Amino acid sequence: MVRVQVLNGSGESGIGARVASSLREGGFQVVEIENADRSDYFATIVVARRADVAGAEAVAGYLGRLPVIRQAWDSELAEVTVVVGSDRSRMRLD
Repeated sequence: MVRVQVLNGSGESGIGARVASSLREGGFQVVEIENADRSDYFATIVVARRADVAGAEAVAGYLGRLPVIRQAWDSELAEVTVVVGSDRSRMRLD
């Protein structure tokens, strides 16, 4: 199961929880929901935290073909981080 961290960078209250709920329905394990370092991200991105980007690509595909960037680091928390931007309307949220 892919462990996912959701960071709300959109400035819209509650959108991180909505994204997390959708990811859980899709079978992903959401391990953290927080605000991002800032609230003015425009684009929503999926960050691969491992050298193997398969988990990030699965999350990106599930949410509606979002862009994936690779920023590998050793983290026990999550393999994937989703940074929600103000373009959240292009995401598929069930």
